[in-house]
Amino acid sequence: ISEAVRGEGAYLLNSDGQRFMSNYHEMEELAPRDVVAKAIFTEISKSNKNYIYLDARHLGFNLIKDKFTNIYNFALIEGIDITEELIPIAPAAHYSIGGIKTDTYGSTNIKRLFAIGEAASTGVHGANRLASNSLLECLVFGRRAIAKANENLSEELFIPENGSRKYIISDSSLEHYNSTRQIVQNLFTENVGIIREESGLQNALEKIDEMKNKLLDMSNDIYSMRERRLLMLAESIVKSALYRHESRGSHQRRNYPYNANEFLGHVVIKNSEIKFEKINE
Repeated sequence: ISEAVRGEGAYLLNSDGQRFMSNYHEMEELAPRDVVAKAIFTEISKSNKNYIYLDARHLGFNLIKDKFTNIYNFALIEGIDITEELIPIAPAAHYSIGGIKTDTYGSTNIKRLFAIGEAASTGVHGANRLASNSLLECLVFGRRAIAKANENLSEELFIPENGSRKYIISDSSLEHYNSTRQIVQNLFTENVGIIREESGLQNALEKIDEMKNKLLDMSNDIYSMRERRLLMLAESIVKSALYRHESRGSHQRRNYPYNANEFLGHVVIKNSEIKFEKINE
């Protein structure tokens, strides 16, 4: 369910059917998304359910049907008429804010590789990823990336030294990849979600290490490569969360206050190794 529904005026209700956002922020349902996500998480932890409710009934049938047609139809398929019924919801976690480091043209340190939008770390957004930010980034940096890419169109295309490489897809690697992906999803929901703590992050890191040791030795298999990269990305996110001894935006560490400023560095991947590099000031 898009946050736009809440932005339009829908209410958040706890398991008792009571609005609660006034207990967390003066802007109530229109508070920043990290505040809202943390509040929902807190209210869920107080109950014996794994969800709370979003109430859009007062918005009226016509507004919901006209403005949120896809959401309305999707909910109907799931058996809920959001014009007449409460919507059970849970908070979505933004596991990382940042992405691939780029310059102001979306260029990376790899020739001809550009990144824009939520995949990029452009330096123009903060610790909360907002939908409006990523939309503007795609428009602005997308245009600039196209202009920069056009400058290099006449250059000779990259050709591997050993010619074209043949890749395969096997049933065993696909099954292994799907299993690993599901495990990582569950692991992140439980340990790297809305509220993070040392023990949970360490547990996630140990599980990721175990999965890395069980990787199939199939370097030319598509899904085997995807699995290795999935675990590399998962490891970098968990290590970043462990190193960051503060709470800021969507990164909430249970034992660290907001803006503690103890984190002076960044996580980098070099030769498939995940390392922490301090920033010298």
